[in-house]
Amino acid sequence: MTKKFTTLITGILFFSCGFAQIPSSYYDAAASKTGEILRAALRDIVTTGSVKLPYTSSSFDVWDAYSVTDTRPANNTIIWDMYSDIPGGSPSYIYTIYTNHCGT
Repeated sequence: MTKKFTTLITGILFFSCGFAQIPSSYYDAAASKTGEILRAALRDIVTTGSVKLPYTSSSFDVWDAYSVTDTRPANNTIIWDMYSDIPGGSPSYIYTIYTNHCGT
């Protein structure tokens, strides 16, 4: 049973990786570049289309963005610390949005 399950999961992962690829021309602007010119090209690639949010603001800021970008899928009042998450278990750290800023 375990070997079949492992084979199934491995197959699903390989299949799904085919759809999770970067666009074919994504890094073209960085091709054949080195040093500072390469760094600048990579910076431009990853920042194109991104939105820079202020840390604090009277309008929309980083703390407001957490309610959209980093809340747990099953509970939108808990900030999802995906790096210390324990799938199927109790997470090590739980932060309530707008209450536990920086874990305090």
